[in-house]
Amino acid sequence: MLTKWRNIYVGTMFAYSKIEPKRKDKNIMNVEKLTVKSQVVIAKSQTLASNNNNQFVEPIHILKTMLEEENSIIPYLLKKCGVNIAHLQTIINKEIDTFPKVSGVSANYFSQNAVNILSKAENLLKDFGDEYIALEHL
Repeated sequence: MLTKWRNIYVGTMFAYSKIEPKRKDKNIMNVEKLTVKSQVVIAKSQTLASNNNNQFVEPIHILKTMLEEENSIIPYLLKKCGVNIAHLQTIINKEIDTFPKVSGVSANYFSQNAVNILSKAENLLKDFGDEYIALEHL
C-alpha cells in the first residue's frame, strides 16, 4: 500500500513495472492502484529529478510533470482556479534549480514530503470511493 512509500527506487520511465504488485509489506506502494497516466507522471518525475542531479523526488517534481503531461486535467483545473500556469512553471523551475545537486547517483528516492503526498492521494482515493489513484488525487 501507499501508506509509507519508503524511499523506493522505481527507476526510469517504465521501471515501475519492476515493483511486484502483490507484496506482503504494507509499506510499499501498490502500483496497480495508480492509473497509467499517474504511473507515467511518477516515472517522469523521477527522470526529472535524475536529469537535474537531485537525489530526492520532491512534490514539486511531481507537480512539474503533471503540468507538462499531455492531456492532463491539472493545468485546466489550475486555470479554473485563476492560476497563471506560465508564471507557476517559472516558479517551479526556479525552485527545482535550488535543490542540492548530487553526482554519481544511480537511484532517486522519494522525499518524505513526496511520500506524504502519495499517502494522502491514497486516502483521497478511499474518501472518493475511487478504484485508482488519478492525477487529480495527486
